[in-house]
Amino acid sequence: MATVNSFPDLTRDWEGLLASSLEHAEILVNIEPLRAPVEQALADAKTLKDRQESLKAQSQRATQELKELKNRGREAARRLRAAIRAQLGTDNELLTQFKIAPRRKRAARKPAVVKDPPQTTPTTPDPAPSTPTQQETVGKEGAKS
Repeated sequence: MATVNSFPDLTRDWEGLLASSLEHAEILVNIEPLRAPVEQALADAKTLKDRQESLKAQSQRATQELKELKNRGREAARRLRAAIRAQLGTDNELLTQFKIAPRRKRAARKPAVVKDPPQTTPTTPDPAPSTPTQQETVGKEGAKS
């Protein structure tokens, strides 16, 4: 027989086993000492499963509270940094200790270097144009007259 691993299947299996053993208690006279540990395991398993679900709910709530706390903390830190910047000034290099970038002078821009595109020489002759040139059309029109 296959091993039952999921909790609902396992508890259903134990409950069915206990119910069947009670139903046929007159035939199975000597199994009472073996039934008690299964009943205890079933009761303990249900208690632990309830506790696990309760802890899962508590964990989810704790995660939500932590997320709210992080948002409040970020806002408080943002306000503190703004006050520090206002107190010390925006150019003060001491701002770097508070992980605030001070306002600094910009370096002079370097002129852009324009590179000439490399000269390529065609190795094969250009193919004949697919459309007639202006001279060709004029020549053809003159020939028609």
